[in-house]
Amino acid sequence: MVSGLRVNMWKSKMYGVGVDQYFLQAASQFLSCKLDRIPFKFLGVVVGGNPRRSTFLNPVITNMNAKLSPWIGRLLSIGGRVTLINSVITNLPVYYLSFFKLPIKVNEEIVKLQRNFLWHNVEERKGVNWISWKTICKHKEDGGLGVKDMLAFNKALLTKWLWRFLKEDNAIWRGILEERYGLLHERIIFKTIKATISMKSLWWRDLMQIGDVDDEYGFTQLLSIRIGDGSKTSFWLS
Repeated sequence: MVSGLRVNMWKSKMYGVGVDQYFLQAASQFLSCKLDRIPFKFLGVVVGGNPRRSTFLNPVITNMNAKLSPWIGRLLSIGGRVTLINSVITNLPVYYLSFFKLPIKVNEEIVKLQRNFLWHNVEERKGVNWISWKTICKHKEDGGLGVKDMLAFNKALLTKWLWRFLKEDNAIWRGILEERYGLLHERIIFKTIKATISMKSLWWRDLMQIGDVDDEYGFTQLLSIRIGDGSKTSFWLS
């Protein structure tokens, strides 16, 4: 009110969760805004969809296909195609991968697109792939081309959330998560708090699976704790 700004109802949309359709229609007419259905897109991310389904990432695959048009590849050497894959194609799904776990089927489809563009300059073609994709994804120092392994990249982006849970004490979203799942640092470091299955979202389950890995390169295996004032270190849990 102070700024003189107000909501433009013609540009707004209304969604209902567990609400009668007749009520929504009446509210839509009263507020002069449009009705829409869940799932919907917000800031480029599908809200309300199931991230475990391969169709959830169809917009990303469509964008990749547009960027990997054959006429573009005809103008590039194999080095130029590698640069295009590294600088553009691999970064298109970052917004999705930083929040959702990448389904195996979608990863296979992305790799297929990248591989065909690299070797054959087409979307679909049967031919010889002279080097395995696993080798292509190695660092250049190790004999690869430095193309990102999408599954490893996705895991790294999701793991960053675990680090944010430990470091961002004043974040607004922190209170919401702790109200639902308990103290975040105790859950991640000491693994003492377990949310009931009915409370777990798909996103939370995927994050905790990453955090619970106890192998040599697991997240908790690479952490060290500085005691400080002891407010976050319970010696009886360690």
